[in-house]
Amino acid sequence: MKLKIIGCIFMLVSYFSIFPALAATISGKVTDAKTNLPIAGATISLQQLRSSTASDQQGHYSFKSLPSSGRYLVEVRFLGYQSVVKTVDLTSENLSLDFALTESIIETNEVVVTGTLVTSQSRRNSTSVAVISKDELQGNATNLIDALARQVPGLSQITTGQGISKPVIRGLGYNRVVTVSDGVKQMGQQWGDEHGIEIDQNQPDRVEVLRGAASLMYGSDAIGGVINVLEPNVPTAGQIKGEV
Repeated sequence: MKLKIIGCIFMLVSYFSIFPALAATISGKVTDAKTNLPIAGATISLQQLRSSTASDQQGHYSFKSLPSSGRYLVEVRFLGYQSVVKTVDLTSENLSLDFALTESIIETNEVVVTGTLVTSQSRRNSTSVAVISKDELQGNATNLIDALARQVPGLSQITTGQGISKPVIRGLGYNRVVTVSDGVKQMGQQWGDEHGIEIDQNQPDRVEVLRGAASLMYGSDAIGGVINVLEPNVPTAGQIKGEV
């Protein structure tokens, strides 16, 4: 009987010694420092405790069941604003901590999308990529390949007339260069000199030229490179676009 009583007392002491250690809470509000308006969707993180939450529509957030002692770093992040880091001391059970975020301008490098599942910055891309806009394609060129040959270093052409040109990338052409139009390979122009690619010069919105061994992404016939022709996006409902 005495052993049971001692065991119960030990369990109660252990419970009340552990329970207060998980009783602290942090709550507050995230606002814009200039307009004082609430910021919804901001990420608030406690890195040491591997815990994070997001602010609601009114900018409020809260952490519950935190250790009642110790110093921790609270970081607040939101797109378009500078991140804020504060140190909190969880000596009180209910701690109120507000954050006022300042807007920041973020300049990023150009992102090149080449039809793969992973986007990368142009300067970090292992494949040489040149992007030619629609304005650069316009001019006195007689066809699409002629326009690209005037703009892209390392790309030349085999031509037998004003409207017939075949791409040559770093000395490789014919079935060693792949021409893709909106994800569809052009399969009718690899062999004969008298056949150019079946793409209108005024059709694409932009053209991406991949120079080098891009065969891992587009197949073994792209060992010389790839000409990726991208058409304009479909206009939204109620919007009309045209060119003269």
